[in-house]
Amino acid sequence: MPRVKEFDRTDVLKRAMDLFWSQGYEATSVQDLVDAMGINRGSLYGTFGGKHDLFMAAIDHYTDNIVTESLLRLEDGGPVKTLIRRHFERMTNPSLLMPNRGCMMTNSAVERSACDKALAAKVDAHFGRIEDAFTALIARGQATGEVSGRHGPRRLARFLLTNFNGIRVLSKCAGSRDRVADAVEVALSVLDR
Repeated sequence: MPRVKEFDRTDVLKRAMDLFWSQGYEATSVQDLVDAMGINRGSLYGTFGGKHDLFMAAIDHYTDNIVTESLLRLEDGGPVKTLIRRHFERMTNPSLLMPNRGCMMTNSAVERSACDKALAAKVDAHFGRIEDAFTALIARGQATGEVSGRHGPRRLARFLLTNFNGIRVLSKCAGSRDRVADAVEVALSVLDR
């Protein structure tokens, strides 16, 4: 008679996501995952497949929950520049993030996207979602005259996305608070009329 699973899939997946997010893919062993998730190896393999399958599921969980929640905030009403500034500040504020974790997707992209085509596709889709959200906001801001029209919405969105990811990496470094604040100010200045 097969054993009944005695764990909540979402809960153990979140634990795996947190571990991958904190340590990265390469530094995380299957034993680390088993210990963090509180399940045995058989359950890990039976439920998620191997380490890479679990990693991809953790990436999906991150995207479906953390990223989606963040992007929904960009759809709130209000001034466009304020919404974008809050997004930058929320995503780079060390008091709102686990110390030195940064963005799981950016971390994973730097670590593995050159050697992992499946991850590279997820990274591309992830950055595409953020770019689309910024593009829509900027287009709205340009239509109302709040945002500069010197560049098209898509080009500005790509500029902000690139700077946002660089700022996220920088925000992981101890003592970089002034650097991050200055970088945010200059990056967002492209929106000024």
